[in-house]
Amino acid sequence: LDSFIRETLRLTEHVIGLPHVVLKDFTFSNELQVPKGRVINIFSDDVHQDESLQGPNPKSFEPFRHLDTPASKVTKNYLVFGGGKHACPGRFFAVNEIKFFMHNIILNYNFRTESGKIEERFRIGPISVPSISGIIFEKRIK
Repeated sequence: LDSFIRETLRLTEHVIGLPHVVLKDFTFSNELQVPKGRVINIFSDDVHQDESLQGPNPKSFEPFRHLDTPASKVTKNYLVFGGGKHACPGRFFAVNEIKFFMHNIILNYNFRTESGKIEERFRIGPISVPSISGIIFEKRIK
C-alpha cells in the first residue's frame, strides 16, 4: 500500500514549486549566476519525472516502483513532503489518513468513473488539472 500511495503522490501535482531564498551568490558549473536574495523554485515535476532519478518510464504509473520505501520517507527523488530539515512533520499523519481512507473505500464501496475510463489530466504549464469526469461510489450491501 505504501508503494501505491507513494507512486500516486509522486504523479499528482501537489504544489507548483518549493520556493527558497538564495542565501549567498551562487554560480553553477555552466556559469549561470543566481544572486543572493533571489527567490528560486524547485518544480517537483522536474524531479518526479526524471528517468535518472525515478528509473524507466517515470511518467507512467507503476504501483510497485517503491516497494522498499515507505510513503512518508523523504528522499532526494521524492519531494511530495519537502525535504531535508524542512520536511513536513505531518507527513506520517497524512499517509496514515490516506491509508485509512483507502481502506474504508476499498472495503465498503464499489467505484467507477462516469465514462467507464480514466481520462488524461489537462496540463497548463506546470499545473495539471483533473478531468471533470465524475467518480461514482456505490455502497456495498453487506
